[in-house]
Amino acid sequence: RQIIYSGQRISNIIEELLVLAEARRQDIMLHELDMAPIVHEAIQRLEYLREPLNGQIAASERWPRAYGHAPWVEEVWVNYISNALKYGGRPPIVQLGADLPGDQMARFWVRDNGAGLSAAEQARLFEPFSRLDQGYAQGHGLGLSIVRRIVAKMGGQVGVESQEGQGSLFYFTLSLCHEADFSAP
Repeated sequence: RQIIYSGQRISNIIEELLVLAEARRQDIMLHELDMAPIVHEAIQRLEYLREPLNGQIAASERWPRAYGHAPWVEEVWVNYISNALKYGGRPPIVQLGADLPGDQMARFWVRDNGAGLSAAEQARLFEPFSRLDQGYAQGHGLGLSIVRRIVAKMGGQVGVESQEGQGSLFYFTLSLCHEADFSAP
């Protein structure tokens, strides 16, 4: 079990570094995304992490159609969901969803049941090699900076909404394709 976990962790780090290198040197064409299979694949990639933590992941059944680059969007989901599992409550309860905040953007989000973050912690989150001292999880501090860089390359933004003691909601935005394709449950 430990070998499988370590292998998956190394594989995810390599994937993150490859995506970062690709984002730095390549301009990509944005395509209309079907978010459901992208989210499903991200969840499957993290089964090795979810299972030993007895984590629960609930994903929306309906997603707005947005423009993006599928491999990069999958990496964003993997980063956000893995952080929610690692830093969420015990056991972690993770919700995935989307809404339409306006300005022709779709906002995709991951909500956790963790301890929440102070304003000072939130300000450091998306900086390279920045890690918060959360004790029980290890990492290299690249995930959220990669997320910020690749979402910006797709014309979107990233952010976090959090209050100490109330969990966190991490989000990213992408340009909306057709507003009529989605209605929030």
